[in-house]
Amino acid sequence: MINFKLEQTNFNHLKTQYEVVPVTLSNFGDSYNLINSSIKNFKSEIEWEELFTLDCAHQRLTEGMVMYVGVIDFDVFGHVWFKNHNDSRFLFNLFVRNQVEDKKYTGKEFLSDVIYRFENNKTIYCEVDEWNTKSLQLFQRLGFQVQ
Repeated sequence: MINFKLEQTNFNHLKTQYEVVPVTLSNFGDSYNLINSSIKNFKSEIEWEELFTLDCAHQRLTEGMVMYVGVIDFDVFGHVWFKNHNDSRFLFNLFVRNQVEDKKYTGKEFLSDVIYRFENNKTIYCEVDEWNTKSLQLFQRLGFQVQ
């Protein structure tokens, strides 16, 4: 596992903006379909037994975590979770669909938009598996530094 840290002074904002829905406990019911769509998208591309369920999502939100869901033309294309981590934030479970013919987004742009608009006031940490070169490049492109 490689640990990353993003200080806001190093953040490289890519200036692309999407429809992003911040999901918290207060709007869980209204966001149920968005969460479910993102889970289905993930399952259609990746086999991972530790994928969160709707019940897990509700529990995470109860614990104060936030899920950001990316949408284009009423179609969910990705999500990312953030939780408190000491005096900072911890980013996890970033997912952006790959299997789309007419892509209008990238993971870098989506995460850049989320950080810029919603998570821009604290240091952000994350962990990436060594084999995940695509994610390693994504985080480095946005200004994350290896710890």
